[in-house]
Amino acid sequence: MLRVWLKFLIACILCFSFTSSAKESDLHELTISKLQSLRSTQAVTYEQVVQYYLNRIKALDPKLNSVVAIDPNAIAIAKQKDLIFNKGNATGMLFGVPILVKDNIDVAGLPTTVGAKALSQNIAKADASIIAKLRKEGAIILGKTNLSEWANFKSMQSSSGFSAIGGQTRNPYNLQYTPCGSSSGSAVAVAADLTLIAIGTETDGSILCPASMTGIVGIKPTNYKISKRGIVPLAKSQDTAGPMARTVEDATLVYSAITDDISVSLTSNVDYKWLSLGLLNSMQSFYSEHMSALVETLDKFAIRGTKIYNHLPFEQRDVLMNAEMEVLMFEFQRDINDYLSKQSHLPVKNLEQLILFNKAHGDTKQDLLESANAFTDKDKYSLSQIIVQEFALQQLKKLQEKYKIDVFMAPTTGKPWKIDEVNGDSFTGSSTWLAAMIGGPAVTVPLQMIEGIPSGLTFFGLPGDDAKVLAVAAQFEKLVPARVPPAI
Repeated sequence: MLRVWLKFLIACILCFSFTSSAKESDLHELTISKLQSLRSTQAVTYEQVVQYYLNRIKALDPKLNSVVAIDPNAIAIAKQKDLIFNKGNATGMLFGVPILVKDNIDVAGLPTTVGAKALSQNIAKADASIIAKLRKEGAIILGKTNLSEWANFKSMQSSSGFSAIGGQTRNPYNLQYTPCGSSSGSAVAVAADLTLIAIGTETDGSILCPASMTGIVGIKPTNYKISKRGIVPLAKSQDTAGPMARTVEDATLVYSAITDDISVSLTSNVDYKWLSLGLLNSMQSFYSEHMSALVETLDKFAIRGTKIYNHLPFEQRDVLMNAEMEVLMFEFQRDINDYLSKQSHLPVKNLEQLILFNKAHGDTKQDLLESANAFTDKDKYSLSQIIVQEFALQQLKKLQEKYKIDVFMAPTTGKPWKIDEVNGDSFTGSSTWLAAMIGGPAVTVPLQMIEGIPSGLTFFGLPGDDAKVLAVAAQFEKLVPARVPPAI
């Protein structure tokens, strides 16, 4: 029903013709600065830009499955923005900027389903805090994007980008390949130019991995930077939302808008001679395909005077990963039970009822849900939480202090894989886990193509080091302009 509703809304909205004085080619791969430049010269209106994206969603998304709902007010809101702009009253960092939002974030009047049948009628009564901030800064919410069901915490056999609501989201560079997840639809929509900006969420890798595999920029902010109100939880100690865009500049502008972090500036260049970058030995087992591109990147930094520290020791990775899983299972059970208990209109009130609902509807792939429901050992959780948050953070701090590291870096993900809806993902590894555990900032930027699929480089740091990480990522983007738009 949701798909039918979506197509009906798009059909209604598309009754408005695209009559822009700007060519469609001028709108392709827009940046925020170019949008505002075109608008300031009256070359285009915000309404026409929104219409451009709605047209592309109608034309391209049936084979991508990245969008699950369109805001029926998007055109009307864009018209209002044009009236305000024409009166000289436009304010806000994101005035008139179209944005799609992952379907685990509340947008008033639209369903928040997390991709699950049990939440198909979960209509949001109010905006999440992050959406309220976006609107305050003038953004136009286009609609909602597909995701890995329950943010990839449903089954070890789940296929990234698949949900019962939206189906299988596909990579625009090759429809047979995964877009990764769980912010699959957000990443694909940005990469395929179905929106200017998208918002994703991350607990461990859910922004960084899909951004990497679709050739865009994704930012995971320091965890305390963004309110979690109005976001369906996975594990609150690691959950955060973040922007996804085609350039570091655009992603950083959105980051500033949703965090109120005015310390971030990309206008000044990084002094390479005073910069130190570190690579951890525990992150060098999964990216043999990236080695030549990584060495080339390091050389470009090194010849400009940057100090590179390779093979830095980081202990007990496997212990940390096991402890993280226990943290996620305990918090998922706790946080989802709390969330569902407050949704009086839903057919399920807790995780156990959700599991029974799925079984009753023929859904048997839910081993992670079942494991989380059974994991109630609070003492074991508390110990695992200490291991994950304190031990990992202490190690990274010691390395930073000893070697004077400014920013750490590693390829974001391993080799890409084809979609397998039966057996799930063929995941070979990533570098996302450490920033997730310590709650620190991370940003992925396109690095190269592997088997025709993009792959990114991640820069990450200690909690609060967002400005530093983003500045280095921006410099890397200038040194290695690796993004190649998909031929779709």
